[in-house]
Amino acid sequence: MRSSQTPRRRSWRPFLAPAVIALVASSCGSASNDSASDDSTLGPEVESTGSGALLVTTSLWADVVSNVACEGGIEVEALIPSGVDPHSFELPLASRADMESASLIVANGLGLEEGLEDTLSVVEESGTPVFTLTDHVEILEFGGEGHSDEEGHSDEEGHDDEEGHDDEEGHDDQEGHDDEEGHDDEEGHEGHDHSGGDPHFWFDPQRVSTVIPELAGQIETEFELESGSLDSCVEDYQKQLEDLDTEVSETLATIPDGSRKLVTNHESLGYFADHYDFELLGTVIPGSSTLTEANPAELAELSDELEQNSVSAIFVDATSSSDTAEQLASSLDVVEVVILQTDTLGDSTNYVDFMRSNSTLISDALSGNE
Repeated sequence: MRSSQTPRRRSWRPFLAPAVIALVASSCGSASNDSASDDSTLGPEVESTGSGALLVTTSLWADVVSNVACEGGIEVEALIPSGVDPHSFELPLASRADMESASLIVANGLGLEEGLEDTLSVVEESGTPVFTLTDHVEILEFGGEGHSDEEGHSDEEGHDDEEGHDDEEGHDDQEGHDDEEGHDDEEGHEGHDHSGGDPHFWFDPQRVSTVIPELAGQIETEFELESGSLDSCVEDYQKQLEDLDTEVSETLATIPDGSRKLVTNHESLGYFADHYDFELLGTVIPGSSTLTEANPAELAELSDELEQNSVSAIFVDATSSSDTAEQLASSLDVVEVVILQTDTLGDSTNYVDFMRSNSTLISDALSGNE
């Protein structure tokens, strides 16, 4: 069932340094409302007295936020252009002042925006409100184990403080963190083992829906809107997400039980697998980040897994190199490499189309491969 309802909202636009605006202005922005400049498609506006922009780290979340703020008269801007890997993107230094003057910044968190983390921390300390989405939703640990925000989220870095983390430094080497094996305490991201919270929760529309009311409340507060003024936006968008979830489930229903196995280039589809009943067999690159490198020993094990389970496809993010996956697929003959958008909207015009496109690609690749 495909929802034909058009989002009623303010459009978002990418937040770019002047040197690159001319290159991307014609291709970026949400097209879920093709006449974004036509205010006749919007409901009655509630005047915002907030002075700064609403900045959002990724294009995907900028589209979601613009739907939540559909009647606030608020300008929503994406910091990371669509089609750019958020793991590797670094914001120009000149843009920090714009972040400091924003009324609100919405970030995903849990290491997704690796190049923005230091700047986000600095501007938040200077007084700019930052709403970190992963602080307000139940997340999964890598490996599929879930936990709530009350059980182990560190407000500072998203690390689980339940076991083995020293409060003064965040990493207690006595509890199993070996710096010689790629855990760099100063950076916090090198090594990317298979532990910690998975940031990719947008692959579960139900989780996206649960975070929206609190996000709307934060927007109302920071932009001095009347309490409840975004309720209709929230209700409308949650209905769209409910319809989307049903549609994706129906799209994936054609995949036989024995073929519901996923291999990806990095750990990006954990929530998708958890919500839509797939098994994650392994990844070409260990961990959540696209910046780490493949491990030859692990690749050999993964090759055996693919062969033993008759896996027919490896799913690779469009912003990452597919070379290693292509080599692995070539060695097995029957395995194809399928390109997905995982961390950015890419060619999709909005989040709903992003989920539709990815689920269709996955279904086409795995259907009939039992």
